[in-house]
Amino acid sequence: MNPVSTFNPSGHIGAVRRCLSGLPFSAVEAEGSLMALVFYSLASFDLLGVIDQSTSVRPLSEKERKVGPKELELDLWKEWIWEQYVTVQKDGIRMSGFKPGPWMTSSLEQVIRDEPNLITTYTGLLNLCLLRDETIGTRIDSTSVKELVRACQHSDGSFSTTATLTDGDLRTTYCAFVLCYLMDDWSCLNLETALEYISRCRTYEGGYGQFPGCEAQGGTTYTALASLYLSTNPLSPKEKNQTTRWLTSLQSQCSQSEPLKNQDSDDEDETNAPSARGGFAGRTNKVEDACYCFWCGASLKILSGTESLLSVDALVSFLSGCQFRFGGIAKAAGDTPDPYHTYLSLAVLSAYPPQIDVAVKDNQDDAATSWKLWIRPDFDPLVNARADVVNFGRRWLNSDKTSDAC
Repeated sequence: MNPVSTFNPSGHIGAVRRCLSGLPFSAVEAEGSLMALVFYSLASFDLLGVIDQSTSVRPLSEKERKVGPKELELDLWKEWIWEQYVTVQKDGIRMSGFKPGPWMTSSLEQVIRDEPNLITTYTGLLNLCLLRDETIGTRIDSTSVKELVRACQHSDGSFSTTATLTDGDLRTTYCAFVLCYLMDDWSCLNLETALEYISRCRTYEGGYGQFPGCEAQGGTTYTALASLYLSTNPLSPKEKNQTTRWLTSLQSQCSQSEPLKNQDSDDEDETNAPSARGGFAGRTNKVEDACYCFWCGASLKILSGTESLLSVDALVSFLSGCQFRFGGIAKAAGDTPDPYHTYLSLAVLSAYPPQIDVAVKDNQDDAATSWKLWIRPDFDPLVNARADVVNFGRRWLNSDKTSDAC
């Protein structure tokens, strides 16, 4: 295995802060995913233990306090998230949820883009849970959110992103299932047809495609498995074995003695560069990608009892090499980092604590010499957040039920 690079938590925190402050022009196409980008950033803060410095798992140094998020900034993000909460009427039915963000569009496009969206309702709710906003118990109209879920389901069991669109694949199915789980109410969807749709997306390999007939890939396999297990409909033993075999085949193993030479370089020094081996590919015969380390790794975590088949040290070695020297984590070594790959890399590290020790670079504090004091544990692979965040959401979104019971 290749030597593991030093872990750079302060750099990652700084990179996330820069993303929240503003993205470069090259990221203009991400305008439609602003709520998701906020989620990746806030969730990264949470996993690094600095989103709420009053409850940090360890004392923060002066340097960390300067680079970490400020209380005022987080309050402003709460306001921004609530500004995206919208309620619409369709056929006399009231539906609520979060839109992706503010838009610069024509009036015609604005009609569609101001609708509540299943994917951003999922990320919007998790954002407020990450920020520990207890007002979700009173400001979120659970009844109208459930109507949104109901209106987005098609007759074939799939879900569209909004009530007026006709798109639909396993990603939106997963978001609908998480919303039902958080609200502890599955009556707003036809579970039988939804499960049948998921089943039709399964391929001969044991993975799941984006929709029926598609090639299996790691991301949609995760959304399928998480949906099944959130609704307590696990795979059969035969299906579990087949899916496990396919998922584990996507991880590349690296030699402990011979790092690979960069095939795109004639520089002999490149033989000492970190190998790309150890990560997960998203599909059969594809290259490794940091995001698929999460999608495939979390899938194996969901299939309880299969985690030991994953090579954690090789996984950490790959992700360590994906770190950018000034902070952030990229899809592969040498690529540009982004909030998406940074968060998913931190998330899979939280789900799979490595045996090897990744040291903190240039940190004078002896109490923080290991990544283990930075990455927070208790990750819930089904919802894609720490268990504490999930429990907060379930508690406050169902606070009216609790008070009624009392």
